[in-house]
Amino acid sequence: QQINVISEVKWHAELGEVVVLSQTESINESFYDLFNQHFRKFEDKTDKGIEVSYHANVAVGAHSRRCKVALGFQCVVHMTLPELQLAPAPFLNRFEKYRITHADLLDAYLHRSLPSLPLQAALREVLSTPRLMQHVHDFVNKVGQRSFYGFAHCQTIESALRWLICSWSSADDVAEAIASRCEGDDEYVSSVRAEFASDGSPSGVA
Repeated sequence: QQINVISEVKWHAELGEVVVLSQTESINESFYDLFNQHFRKFEDKTDKGIEVSYHANVAVGAHSRRCKVALGFQCVVHMTLPELQLAPAPFLNRFEKYRITHADLLDAYLHRSLPSLPLQAALREVLSTPRLMQHVHDFVNKVGQRSFYGFAHCQTIESALRWLICSWSSADDVAEAIASRCEGDDEYVSSVRAEFASDGSPSGVA
């Protein structure tokens, strides 16, 4: 399996694509030259002129193989905080480092992905404002964090909201989601469907 992963990375390096590695501590050293950008430059004569290419050595088992690296290639190594604390400093120094939380992912989805969905402007406004997060945090504080199994600060709420919002692709999906949680209250369910079906605005739905 390790050889397959190494081969996949080599393939994407040749294509100049982005690779994300996670839980790959056992094979990271195979990419020592690649991570350290120890490239060898080659110039080949072709019918179109001089073609420049870059290569790096990649270890496959006990052997080292030369791998072509396209200019657009990027490698992202994902590590959890516990893994980060155990990672050797020389390894970390090879990379630019960024901390990404569930809150960052939720914010990116709301501001980049959501506007492209066929949702009403009013609904986007509600989901994109800090007021929504404040209401959810108030609810959690009221019932207590212990009521949520495995609750984690800046993770649980943001992760749940992103999962919920990702399941919506239209206002009809939102109406269905509300209706499914209000079974038995036919009058309220009817009003919800009517609000979304009338002019595409969720105004009046609480």
